[in-house]
Amino acid sequence: MDIQDLKCFLTVCKYMNFTKAGQKLHFSQQGISKIIKQMESSLGVPLFVRERSKLRLTEYGSYLYPMAKKLCGEYQSMMDSMNSFIAKDNEKLKIAIPRGMTWELIGGQLQNFYNHFDNAQLLITQTDDLGVEKALLNGDADIGFCIAPISPELFTLHKTHRENTHYMISAQNPLSEKSELSIDDMRNEKFIGFGARNKGHDTLKNYCREVGFEPVLYAEVDDMNILYQMVKENRGIGFYVGNPANASLIDGIKLVRDVSANWYWEIILATSRLHALRPIDRAFIKEFHDW
Repeated sequence: MDIQDLKCFLTVCKYMNFTKAGQKLHFSQQGISKIIKQMESSLGVPLFVRERSKLRLTEYGSYLYPMAKKLCGEYQSMMDSMNSFIAKDNEKLKIAIPRGMTWELIGGQLQNFYNHFDNAQLLITQTDDLGVEKALLNGDADIGFCIAPISPELFTLHKTHRENTHYMISAQNPLSEKSELSIDDMRNEKFIGFGARNKGHDTLKNYCREVGFEPVLYAEVDDMNILYQMVKENRGIGFYVGNPANASLIDGIKLVRDVSANWYWEIILATSRLHALRPIDRAFIKEFHDW
């Protein structure tokens, strides 16, 4: 016996007629009769007295009726509540982005997304580079902005965006007067990294080693304001990824583009391969088609 059987029982009680109950539930008279007989067989007692022109409840049917009505009401309330919750949940989009990723990189696309999906609720989490990947794999994020490289076996890569690397240099440092720099110009400089699990640190080390020196990572910080202050005080050189024209100007700091061959940052819009894309996911990804 299941909830549909109980709904059938209540409908028969309402009309006291198998044919009318069948019409209401879009079943044949024989189908309704079969369901009631199966219920009676399962319970081991008759629920209706079948007379030539009508039905009437037995004492067992009368005893079952209020309980069946209450249970069906609670079931419908549960389903209404669940459907409402699912509908709201489908409007939520959990986004993971790496710390230090500037809003200018994605702000325009996010605004366009809101213009077309104004009921959406974006839940944005900032974490370190590897934390973005972990959030996707754990289901804590639906979509992530990952720093390349990432595993195509674990993630679906929807869009790759490339940005040039710029040095953040104190105005006190003579290198700040240059219009462009290469990694070779950094031989005698110290670096300030953002975050302990930042893939850019390995990239920096590889490029420095390619030109014959080991970089000095003076500090790793998790607060951009602290990084800005340390750079401003000429304690080391930081990095900026994005278009300098869109950057918020910070007094005492200059942004100088690196022109080393092939040194750029790739940011990948990705989802876990186990994540089934919902309409809201697809709409968000679509906004980044020309990113």
